[in-house]
Amino acid sequence: MESPTVFVAFGVTGDLMRLKILPALYALYKKGDLPERFVLLGISRRDWSNADLRSHIARAVSEGDQDSPELTNFLQLLFFVNGDAQEKGLYDKLSESFDALEAAWGGPADKVLYLSLSPTLYKVAFEHLRHAPFAQDTKRVRLMIEKPVGTSGKSADRLHTILQNTFEERAIYRVDHYLAKEAMQNVPPIDGTLVSEIKITFFETAGPDTRGAFYDATGALRDVGQNHMLEMLARTTMDYSRSEALEALPVLSSGEVEFSTTRGQYAGYLNIPGIAPGSVTETYFKISTYIDTLRFPKVRVVLEGGKRMAENKKEIQVTFKDGRILTHSIGENKDRSEYEILIHDCLRGNQTLFVSKREIIALWRFIDPILDGWKTHQTQPKVYEPGTNVLF
Repeated sequence: MESPTVFVAFGVTGDLMRLKILPALYALYKKGDLPERFVLLGISRRDWSNADLRSHIARAVSEGDQDSPELTNFLQLLFFVNGDAQEKGLYDKLSESFDALEAAWGGPADKVLYLSLSPTLYKVAFEHLRHAPFAQDTKRVRLMIEKPVGTSGKSADRLHTILQNTFEERAIYRVDHYLAKEAMQNVPPIDGTLVSEIKITFFETAGPDTRGAFYDATGALRDVGQNHMLEMLARTTMDYSRSEALEALPVLSSGEVEFSTTRGQYAGYLNIPGIAPGSVTETYFKISTYIDTLRFPKVRVVLEGGKRMAENKKEIQVTFKDGRILTHSIGENKDRSEYEILIHDCLRGNQTLFVSKREIIALWRFIDPILDGWKTHQTQPKVYEPGTNVLF
């Protein structure tokens, strides 16, 4: 029998929750894939009631079945908690809520905490969490943490240190939803000795119009390069693990950063609300490097990603030495959404499709020198026109 479970949704009124997490939970509920005794606690600083939360979630997940018994029953499992992840009082409220639920259920419950916060907010939230009474029963708490984990290798390491003072690695589930893409699970096996180049492309026609301040502090390389694209590369070149594949990437020297990378910014980016005047944040990047392993000897690697491009294209392109080209597109899931898969796996303690601490270290090991090099060389982004596939 599955343990009673409380799912805590930090930032329950945010876009990620509305568009991805809440629909995934409802889908799991309809399929009978949630524990029999299950409650969702939605956290926000808004002055809401349970009815407000349920109305909000009904609009997010209903898909036209507002009057269905399933939706009505699902909404009765949802409760609102007013609070700020940066304040200790919230964690006291959560402890009280957990105690009340466990008393009603007649036994201990698992707690899944879904944290989708700005990187600048994680440190304080983790400190409060580490001292919360409920967190001391470490075998009953699981943390689902959205990217980005830190803004650099050093900041990521500080966050790991805080967490691991309380939680074992098996309790930490770092989310990169691209790992749950069905297409990522079906990357074809490749004989790397026959390959001359691997190119990872991540083009988006949309811009960061509704999240200017966040994007301006992040940039394209941190937003999709440090996670999705490198994981796509790792999945293509891995032998035994994604971590080993990432560790095979050479660290670029300062000079190599200057001549092997390009950063761009589309015309009009500076007019978006929340963007700092004169911002040099990149909305496009291109990196040329290589891997040299027994499985993929001396293979060129190109990573190219950008906003406001001419097309939406997420793909892995493998060029063979004989001129053949294999293209593997990474599209939307057909059967189950990525978040449905990830939440289901977390509830059952399966970490296969989550990012390990070792991976995080390897990801930042490759990205940090590029970010540092751009800063050292004061590399200005080249301007490109929206709706084009950049040709610098």
